[in-house]
Amino acid sequence: MDEVLALRYGGDIRNLLLGNRTFILQLAHPAVGAGVVQHSNFRQDPWHRLREIAHSGDRMMFHGHDAAEAEGRRLRELHRHIHGHDAHGRRYHALNPEVYGWVHFVFYETTLACHQLFGDGVPEAHQELLFQNWRASGAYFGLRDKDLPASRQAYWSKWWQVLSAGLETNAAIEYILNLSQHCPPPPPALQRLPETLWRTLWRALGTRSDLATRGMLPPALRQRLGLEWNATQAREFERNRRRIQRLFRALPADWRLLPAARQRLHALP
Repeated sequence: MDEVLALRYGGDIRNLLLGNRTFILQLAHPAVGAGVVQHSNFRQDPWHRLREIAHSGDRMMFHGHDAAEAEGRRLRELHRHIHGHDAHGRRYHALNPEVYGWVHFVFYETTLACHQLFGDGVPEAHQELLFQNWRASGAYFGLRDKDLPASRQAYWSKWWQVLSAGLETNAAIEYILNLSQHCPPPPPALQRLPETLWRTLWRALGTRSDLATRGMLPPALRQRLGLEWNATQAREFERNRRRIQRLFRALPADWRLLPAARQRLHALP
């Protein structure tokens, strides 16, 4: 796989815009959602959790093979003792390939969705190269070849199968979909803000985030989660989407990259 291509797509800063969308797709798997609801404190300390996710992604994607392997081992050890019963009473274990694999599964679709929503799409040839890179990176998570779709056709077949019948809502998803209603403590950099000002700021940002998250979700998942989506919301989301699209088209290619991706790209021979 051309590492330059992987860095250009995977390191694009627009991927951050899909963060809540990615979390929801992952959490909507009954076992993944149960594991997070039962074993995570992200609602009490979301900033710490976001920093952990960002640092893990950075080590996995932008520091080479050895760093990615080490981070994969750390993640597997971290999840080794996460197990229990989901909302339907079914037993789950976080390292079951069906569970752990779904977390990795959504990343390929998310990369394509990012550039479909806020860029100019991904050419067919690049889609195949990104798919092969996605399959290869599954090994870092401890996934075997047989745990992953062998082709893009098989990938999309499973995608639509799970999207239409295998996903459901839970407390973690309800929290993410309604951020404006759940004001956490301010992040460390803003802890000196007066509480009233922080709550006002959070409500404004949360309202925009709620609309953007719902708008970016696949329509089939919006329907499955029972989310309201009307013409007024759709028009507002589309206006915002086009503004972002125009902004990034005007930026130099390097400015569209996360700092770690840009640094890695410039260090390549």
